[in-house]
Amino acid sequence: MYKGHKHFGISPEIIIAEKVFWINFLFRNLDKVVTVIANIPNELICIVCGVESLNYSSRASLANHIKNHSRSTCNFWLDNIICKSPEELEAIILEGNVKGVFDI
Repeated sequence: MYKGHKHFGISPEIIIAEKVFWINFLFRNLDKVVTVIANIPNELICIVCGVESLNYSSRASLANHIKNHSRSTCNFWLDNIICKSPEELEAIILEGNVKGVFDI
């Protein structure tokens, strides 16, 4: 069971559900998930792949890369972001520093 915020709605509510529910929810909202993850780091690196990943020339190319490994992207969201409140997620995006926030 995963307890987390159901982001991407008018009022993000906390839900406790099985992994299957969350994976289906994330796949339905994959474009939004990719947009959020691509805009977290200040540098153009893939935080899903880690520090070993390539540097990208634009946010669009980074987002395309992240979308291409959608299963890993959804697992990353479940492991690292689902428990963050909307306010915490906004602060992470505004700060842009992933060191100490995520294990990369």
